[in-house]
Amino acid sequence: MQAAISGSCALMALFDTAQKDLYIACTGDSRAVAAVWKPTADGKGTWEVDVLSEDQSARNPKEVERLRSEHPDDEADNVVMNGRVLGGLEPSRAFGDARYKWPIGMQELIHGWQWNPSAQTTKNIQNTTLRYRATSTTDGLWDVLTPEEVVTLVGGHLAGLKGTIPKSTLPSLVPTSVANAGVDGKAGKQLARSTKQGSWAFVDDNLSTHLIRNALGGGDEKELRQMMSIPAGTSRRYRDDITITEALSNFLPLNPLLASHARSQSSSHRSKENHPLQVAIPRPRGLA
Repeated sequence: MQAAISGSCALMALFDTAQKDLYIACTGDSRAVAAVWKPTADGKGTWEVDVLSEDQSARNPKEVERLRSEHPDDEADNVVMNGRVLGGLEPSRAFGDARYKWPIGMQELIHGWQWNPSAQTTKNIQNTTLRYRATSTTDGLWDVLTPEEVVTLVGGHLAGLKGTIPKSTLPSLVPTSVANAGVDGKAGKQLARSTKQGSWAFVDDNLSTHLIRNALGGGDEKELRQMMSIPAGTSRRYRDDITITEALSNFLPLNPLLASHARSQSSSHRSKENHPLQVAIPRPRGLA
């Protein structure tokens, strides 16, 4: 029974090497974001934020409108409650989650079940031209970091920044602009950890691990250890699963001023300790 009521989202990227086109297929609320390096007239350049997918969640106004339009008027107010499908499922499209898709005949066999099928598996496919760095990750990262923050962290990592950098300082070192903000299906969720005062950590060689570290605590070693030590069964209340895939295409060297700053920061901002970060492989999403 657990297998039937569990579910999963999916995000797939297909890169056409001949045409230099990137195809993104998304079911659920995982998200793909491109960090595009744009040289400027002053020779410094900026990182452009380009959201490549659209969150399919019950917090996306377009998905809320779709769900309500597919149900009778007397059910429209109940199909989305507290940012979740029927008050329980956050993604509005998913694989599995059978209880949200049972047909009328099955529903008649279940006492008290009144709603029409609410969630769908239909994927959304978008096409773009991949130019430099693309980040594809599950929703756990986007619960606590914005696309702009992720692109800034990626740009700083590629520039060679080391140690801890104040959150208020990093945007001036790694300037960004927004080309496409996308449709934010996380609107209204708590982003306290990403917006409070603190610091980012640049201590990991692996870019994906670097992003996970900063999502769970950044330069605050105590918070990071606390988030990583929460046992299974309880951790879902504090952090969602995070899986990250990085794709690199036609990368251009960063401007020399930023690279020079990165080298100078390596001694003044070096962390006292560089502890390895353990990353768990996510399991299928259940009801927890």
